[in-house]
Amino acid sequence: MDFSALLQQAQTHNAEALARLKQLEDSNPVDFINLLSQELNNNTKPASLRGFAGIVLKNQFSAKNKQLNEKKQAVWTSLDINLKNQVKERSFYALADPSQEVRRSAAQVLSRIAIIEIPRRESDELINIMVSSMTSENAGLRQGILDTLGYVCEETDPSSATDYSDKILTAVVQGMRKEEKEDRVRVSGANALLGALEFSKPNFERAQERDYLMQVICEGTIAPSTDLKVKCLQCLVKIATLYYDKLMTWIQNIFNITIGAIKNEKEDVALQAIEFWATICDVETDLLIEAAESPQIKVPPEKQCQHFIKKSASYLVTALCESLTKQEEDQEEEIWNVSSAAGNCLSLIAGTIQNDVIQYIMPFVQNNISSTDWHFREAAVFAFGSMLDGPKEHSPIRELVKEALGPKILLSKLTDNVELVRDTAAWTLGRICTFHVGSNQVRSKLPDVIRCFIQSLKDTPRVASKVCWAIHNLAEQFDPAFEDTTPLTPFFNELIKELLIVTVRNDADESFLRAAAYSAINMLIQHSEDDSRNAVLALVPELLKRLALTFNGNLQMEDPERLGELRGYLCGTLRACSMVLIEGALPQALADEMMHAYLKVWATTRGASVVEEVLVAIGRLASAVGPEFDRYMIVDFTNGLLSALKNSEELSVCSSAIEVVGDICRAIGDKMTKISDTVITILIEHLKNPHISSDIKPLVLACIGDIALAIGSKFEPYFIVVMDMLVQASGYEIKDPTDLDLVENINQLRENIFETYTSIIQALVAENKAEMVSPYVEPILVFVDRIWNDGTRNETVTRGAVGILGDLASALGPRIKGFLVNPQVGNIIQDCCASQDQQTKEIALWARDIISQIN
Repeated sequence: MDFSALLQQAQTHNAEALARLKQLEDSNPVDFINLLSQELNNNTKPASLRGFAGIVLKNQFSAKNKQLNEKKQAVWTSLDINLKNQVKERSFYALADPSQEVRRSAAQVLSRIAIIEIPRRESDELINIMVSSMTSENAGLRQGILDTLGYVCEETDPSSATDYSDKILTAVVQGMRKEEKEDRVRVSGANALLGALEFSKPNFERAQERDYLMQVICEGTIAPSTDLKVKCLQCLVKIATLYYDKLMTWIQNIFNITIGAIKNEKEDVALQAIEFWATICDVETDLLIEAAESPQIKVPPEKQCQHFIKKSASYLVTALCESLTKQEEDQEEEIWNVSSAAGNCLSLIAGTIQNDVIQYIMPFVQNNISSTDWHFREAAVFAFGSMLDGPKEHSPIRELVKEALGPKILLSKLTDNVELVRDTAAWTLGRICTFHVGSNQVRSKLPDVIRCFIQSLKDTPRVASKVCWAIHNLAEQFDPAFEDTTPLTPFFNELIKELLIVTVRNDADESFLRAAAYSAINMLIQHSEDDSRNAVLALVPELLKRLALTFNGNLQMEDPERLGELRGYLCGTLRACSMVLIEGALPQALADEMMHAYLKVWATTRGASVVEEVLVAIGRLASAVGPEFDRYMIVDFTNGLLSALKNSEELSVCSSAIEVVGDICRAIGDKMTKISDTVITILIEHLKNPHISSDIKPLVLACIGDIALAIGSKFEPYFIVVMDMLVQASGYEIKDPTDLDLVENINQLRENIFETYTSIIQALVAENKAEMVSPYVEPILVFVDRIWNDGTRNETVTRGAVGILGDLASALGPRIKGFLVNPQVGNIIQDCCASQDQQTKEIALWARDIISQIN
């Protein structure tokens, strides 16, 4: 069988042909690459076959897996220079083919080669021929070149492409210009520019080049081609993120373009125009936050906010409010169209200009809230809801919300004859419950709101789900620890009863209604007052009964995934009950039944989310039962717990298992020694594992601290290895302070290091063995000094640093006077004593008093 026939069969996923291709690839990769490139360039063969050959050829040099990709790249770099040139030449000729399928395939081959060669400075000839060929009469070739460059720009690190960036940008812009007659070429050019913008920082620093780029992009936004308009607007969106500070001279042009697009263009174009202003909101909000924080952290912001949103708000908000009326008939949930995008943008504008948004949105709301046209009625409700997280409490928003909660405005919309109006009204009320229930004016209206919620729980799944969400948000705002009574107390039993009815509705699977109802129940329980504890306790048998029903009868025939979800919801609600019942309040018989149910769910239900829910529920049960939880430390449970603890591949399961160990430690104390050897061995292996998720290690450290406090002197065998691991973990540094995820992870790790040190010290002090800490005083203080000089530390880490100074002084006293009586420690204590954070200040004052006693 010749090579073409073999490829043809492989194209149809013929197993034998695929195996023979693999055999050819493995036995002689050089010949295989040569044959594939010949096939790609053979214009006597079908386009689909040539396209397939190109894809297989491209896959010889690339893979999704990082390690395999490096091996495949090495295949290309090891080829003879003559074969390399032949593959490039054949692929380049294929770029000019009449078939788009062939051109696209050839573009992928060439881009993959360029991605390998550009960092090695070996791509001069390939890039030069592509740039020079942009003057070709063949529009297909021009498009193919731009597609190739687009792929290159998507995957190449800008820092490795500095030698080629100007040439690439020259070719891309040439293809985008209005002088280019073929729209398809301009679209490919705009798409390539979207990737090339990452390369373009030097060009945006030079005014003449920046203006030319912006001119070409703006010309594309008003071209006849919808695809070109979309791509050029996408470029503007990306420029807003990358080069916000360079937009001043072009913002008026962009404003005119985008407002026109929002009002008059097709949906795809209008969506990108809205996205531009949403992006500006994000950028300006961040800049305003940086400017507000700048005096505190004593670092000037890198960029200044130009207040584009504030300056354009009047016209922009008007255009967006008009767009809210472009809902679809029978509009589906979560659909992304001009109306939903406009609402999202209005919310972002409100967050950016805060109180100022009221004057622009409220006229539209007041003029249309009672409109006979449901499109305008719903749009008015949507506009009001969208602005709620912007204005602050001291603004007119309180009075406006109070007025909106009157029976003839928002609450009446819950009974509107159009479902979308009711849905948006419930959503808006949910946002009021989130942002504006703190004032007495609004609280006085809540009984009427809650009564309406109870009635609307009987509405369609879509509306009822939003109402459940609103109840959840309302419950979340009230903390019984700080309030004698809440507006929810008189309605607690009725709300729980009605929400439980919702969970068994025949249509509860629609619109995530069942999940929303259980979530609302859980929040009501977690934020319930002491007077509701008996009602919570009475709820446990009903939940256990429902959980038992999932193991027999008709429910067994349901889809396993849905059945697992239901069990997870029930375990979650039982967990919520455990959280609010004080130790000893849960009768032993009920606790036994709960533990038995959890273990049964664990043993019979697949899925990491369900296992996670069961583990967390067991942890809360341990907290509720206290020392008596020891009776559940049987082999069936502990083996499962240890297995989950080892399961670092499933992050949620492993994390939950670690947290459960902490809960059990606090519950049963030194009885934890039954499994502490195995647990600590597993935890230390996690700390040593360089491939484990960075989210796990802070949890591991906290868990080790819990074990130390639980088992006291019996922690001694693990002391040295754990302390050495803490010292090692203290050495992690934040190499890139602009990487916010890294900063957050390292701060979390540092916080837990301090907490673990504190727990171990307290455990040893209780056993009169504090002297064991002495060899680690110096590395601990080195750690404190390092993080003190790190501007990325957060307040919790600061608190941990000053707290450990007090812990060491309290534990070791005069023995470490030489370490603690020094200017740096004094500066740390002094700064923290003057902190604006009350908790940090209190800990610093305590540490200062302890240290002063050893002077």
